Amino acid sequence: MNEKTKIKVNDLYKLCNKERMFTCGTTKQYEKMFELAEAGITRMELAYILYLCSDYRLDVIYRWITPLFECDWKCCHCGTGYRESDPVQCAEYMGSCVCEPCAKKDFIEKDGELVLKPKKEDKKQWDIEAK
Repeated sequence: MNEKTKIKVNDLYKLCNKERMFTCGTTKQYEKMFELAEAGITRMELAYILYLCSDYRLDVIYRWITPLFECDWKCCHCGTGYRESDPVQCAEYMGSCVCEPCAKKDFIEKDGELVLKPKKEDKKQWDIEAK
């Protein structure tokens, strides 16, 4: 799977401590791994990072991190995966789920439905139609 998923730092931290991973890396490398995981990372990218800074085989690490990438739903706009236990709300957009950060940033409510905000060049036409 090459889809990037945002990983909760706390979940990754707990897994690293439990399995004694990342014992061969520096504090700076550890911080960078968490930054990448929080921003969105593929399963293989994270496995390679952990492999380079751990004393375990790549296939073992890959198996250990797999549960971190399982999600209950994905935002149809940004592709971020979420678990039902995440504090992110799902909004409906054309029959699909949109995460709350995307809904706030890229969508507006019009006639009781969620619609994409118009681009700058479309804004004048949007304003005319709204009047």
